[in-house]
Amino acid sequence: MIRIMGNEDGGAVIAPPGKRQGRSAYICKSKDCWEKGLKKDRLDQSLRINIRSETKAELSRFGETLSR
Repeated sequence: MIRIMGNEDGGAVIAPPGKRQGRSAYICKSKDCWEKGLKKDRLDQSLRINIRSETKAELSRFGETLSR
C-alpha cells in the first residue's frame, strides 16, 4: 500500500507510512488501483480536500510507472 497525504492548499504527496501525522489515504501498488483512486475525485473525498489538477497529474504519472 502507498500512503498519500493531502494538505489544505490542494496539494498531495506520497508519504512513507507512519512518518507524518494527518489525514491520509492508502492506494494499493497497482496501476488499476491508481486509476480508480484518481477517477471521479475518489482521492479528494478520502482526503477531504480538492486536489489541484497539477498534483493529480503528478500522481497519475506516478501511477503509470506501476504494474497492473
